[in-house]
Amino acid sequence: MTISIPSGLAPQLDLERAWRRVWKDRSTDFVNPPIIYSAVNANRTALLDQLTGELESGEYRPAPARIIDVPKPNHTLRPGAILNVKDRVLYQALVDVIAETTIPRILGPPDVFGFQTNPDNDSAEFLLHGGFSEFRRRLSEEYDAGNRHVLESDIAAYFESVQTRFMLEALLGLDIDPRIAEVLIRLLGSWNSLTPIGLPQGVWPSDYLGGRIYLDRVDKGMLQKEHRFFRYSDDMRIAASRRLDVRRGLRDLVLELRAIGLHVQSAKTKLLRPDEVERSLRRLHDRLAAREDLVELLDLDPYGYTSPEDTLDELDEDEIIRSESLLGALMEEAYGDGQQLDFELCRTCITGYRRIRSPAAFDIALDLLGKLPALTQELVRYLRSIAADVECDRIRARALQLLRSREVIHEWQHHWLLHLLNEQNVRQVLNPADVNFIFRMALDRNRHAAVRVAAIRIALSSEEEAKLRQLETMYGDEYDADVRHSILDAVARLGQAERNSFFSTCEGLDGQTDVVIRYIRERTPRRAARAGS
Repeated sequence: MTISIPSGLAPQLDLERAWRRVWKDRSTDFVNPPIIYSAVNANRTALLDQLTGELESGEYRPAPARIIDVPKPNHTLRPGAILNVKDRVLYQALVDVIAETTIPRILGPPDVFGFQTNPDNDSAEFLLHGGFSEFRRRLSEEYDAGNRHVLESDIAAYFESVQTRFMLEALLGLDIDPRIAEVLIRLLGSWNSLTPIGLPQGVWPSDYLGGRIYLDRVDKGMLQKEHRFFRYSDDMRIAASRRLDVRRGLRDLVLELRAIGLHVQSAKTKLLRPDEVERSLRRLHDRLAAREDLVELLDLDPYGYTSPEDTLDELDEDEIIRSESLLGALMEEAYGDGQQLDFELCRTCITGYRRIRSPAAFDIALDLLGKLPALTQELVRYLRSIAADVECDRIRARALQLLRSREVIHEWQHHWLLHLLNEQNVRQVLNPADVNFIFRMALDRNRHAAVRVAAIRIALSSEEEAKLRQLETMYGDEYDADVRHSILDAVARLGQAERNSFFSTCEGLDGQTDVVIRYIRERTPRRAARAGS
């Protein structure tokens, strides 16, 4: 499927701003960003010019969306999307335009919470953090106002169930330029042509479309029926003074959702009586009372993932002491005896310990790597942040134990465990047998590309010429672009004449590979020719 931009539409797309937002958003991706991101950031003009030219000529062809299954806290899976970098820039640019038009037309607080756009239209941060605390507060306000019967519900497989025809209706109903809407729908359609994924999960544009646009008809329909309805993404509530009114609200909600191809998730749909609501609010209040000082002190969002860049460089000694005291008490509650784990509280604590770069949770983090699969990414980031201050051989041993274990079943976990082993201090304690084991993962075409890329990064650091040349011979038959680009980065460790000869055979075949080669050439220092080169 090719996509072209209708005449006069290209100037509306701010690709430069879109790239800055993609670069910012990449830090919370489901996988560690491949080398193409750094290459584009070093020479963004080349890629953006390619994208503009292809769009204007009608020759732009989106790449298939690649999927890596990411475990949820309840051990079900979400299809994490890995998008081609050019597709992602176009996606962001289109949704930037859509957001500017729709913000005045869609509902926000006190009815719809979260995924608010940044009022600084030129900012690299497209969406602002927060909203969940306000969503919880709305429930407390309803209870205090006498609306003590509450429906809790969410949507079954929400993002996967989004349909392009209903998305198009929603966009046109909000007065989006039909040309912009059509280009977006074609882009989404191309990603769903092989594997139905609905909205690609894990990127800002999808968060906005899913959190604010697609359910706009439902929001307005429920309020028009005079239900006290409010939501955070697909986490929905209805409050009323009578149980019968909540039941009627659920009936209307089911019908509103069905009209756009969605369904409530039966297992998570509950009609709570006043005493149940009160107990829930009391538990929440008690827990948040302990959290709030910590949240304020460390400036972290206890309900969302934080990027690795979100660390505090300057905390005075008193703030560190206070933080560690609060974190210690919360972690004791979250971890307990290591059997009945509180996922959300564990995530808050691990994030907090990373923010203050404290090794106090080192032992617990190593244990949690094997117990909370959904927390793997955050645990790896924490362990990497403290690696210089702990026994790296223990990190090495634990990560390799899990990589060899049949109990670690998700490729996503393997990717992040390899990323942990590639931390500079940890990598230095790897022995030749470790590197050989990891290198076999790099060669295995049955592994997910994200796993192979992470394995190649470790293998190339050893600079063993035999391994580098084995990777070089694989390049021509390699189907995945990120793996090919990682091989190019590995070949750069060979002698100057040899690598330049290889690069010359790879140039001119596709624009993104050219951007990567240029980046590698510019950052690779001149080396004396090695023996035999």
